[in-house]
Amino acid sequence: MAIGPFLLAAIGGQGGIKVPGAPGTLSLGSATGSSIALTWSAPSDTGGATITGYRIKKDGSTLVADTGSTGTTYTATGLTAATSYSFTVAAINEKGTGADGNTPSLSTLAIPVYSQTNASQNTTYTYGGQTYQMLRWINTGTLTISANSASTQADITVVAGGGGASCNDAPGGGGGGGVRQLTGQTLTVGSSTITIGGGGSGYAGAVHPTGDGSSGNTSTFNSGAIGSSYSASGGGGGGYGSAARPGLPGGSGGGASAQWSQSNTGGSGNQGSYSPSEGNNGGNSAFQLYTTQMGGGGGGAGGVGQNATSSTPGNGGLGIGDVLYNGSVGTSASYDLFAGGGGTKGKGGYGVKWSYGGSGASAGTGAAGAIGMAGARNGRESGSSGSSSSGSGSGGAGGQTGGGQGAGGCVIIRWPV
Repeated sequence: MAIGPFLLAAIGGQGGIKVPGAPGTLSLGSATGSSIALTWSAPSDTGGATITGYRIKKDGSTLVADTGSTGTTYTATGLTAATSYSFTVAAINEKGTGADGNTPSLSTLAIPVYSQTNASQNTTYTYGGQTYQMLRWINTGTLTISANSASTQADITVVAGGGGASCNDAPGGGGGGGVRQLTGQTLTVGSSTITIGGGGSGYAGAVHPTGDGSSGNTSTFNSGAIGSSYSASGGGGGGYGSAARPGLPGGSGGGASAQWSQSNTGGSGNQGSYSPSEGNNGGNSAFQLYTTQMGGGGGGAGGVGQNATSSTPGNGGLGIGDVLYNGSVGTSASYDLFAGGGGTKGKGGYGVKWSYGGSGASAGTGAAGAIGMAGARNGRESGSSGSSSSGSGSGGAGGQTGGGQGAGGCVIIRWPV
């Protein structure tokens, strides 16, 4: 009796479909202390059916029975640091699981062993597929590295205290604290002291102060856990508002004040001292006989303080994004923006009310650093406290009866894990 075509198909097994061949070469890379990335290619022999997923084994045991995807990448997580792992991959179709491919091995990184004191944050986060260990200090503390066999390198940001602002007629805004951003710093066995510079004081409540706003203080990451010491300079104080005074120099320069006889120039920032620069210049004041006097805005780490005009006071310079925390600029969290320059309060012409104290934009706008403390408004209120979202190292804003205080600095470090 002749064998029919359907019986032949059955003998061949599901219309001739078979399990797939081995996938293309498996490669391992992008290892961290707890993960290894796998990359392979689809098998040239699909067994006559569509590939629906892949089985992945780790050290001979099944890690993933079926990925349920045609994707040819996978990241194994939850691994132990400084440990070698082997992997293999097999393709799956409707007939079943095919043969394993090659079996490469790779070791996870040796994560640095560390301890710290007084860090305000001690956490891990993932950005761009890379996981980081991050620490941030807003008060003086320490970092000790006791082992780093893989010579792991770190990124560091050092932010100084913002400058305080003066008060009275057309005062200058305080400059933002200087910012140093460093990459490729090898962690070394040893201990570092992290010193956080406080913000400069303003003249809150004083109708006739005796001078400029105080400059902010230096922040330093000393050598020990890293090979060299790095410092950022405090922001310059804003110019004294009862006399035409220039802004003070600093990491970012303070804004200049105006008086009835003249205008003046903003303080210089440390633009040429480091690459990239610590900050920018403060804004100039403006004077127009019988009509107006306006103070300049303090410089920021990301932008120059705005010059005053005959009609408006200067705004503070932009802040700089905390890219060491989340890799982006402008989210709403209080630590995401820092080192903006303080704005200033200006005086209109005869018969015009005192204008509001200016400021850098508040944190969360995605544009500028927050102020350390707001300036006075309407000429009769003392400087009021800044919002809880004020950025580290931000300069204070000038006010009629009170100058804002600069915000304190911070230090941030991260390394891959």
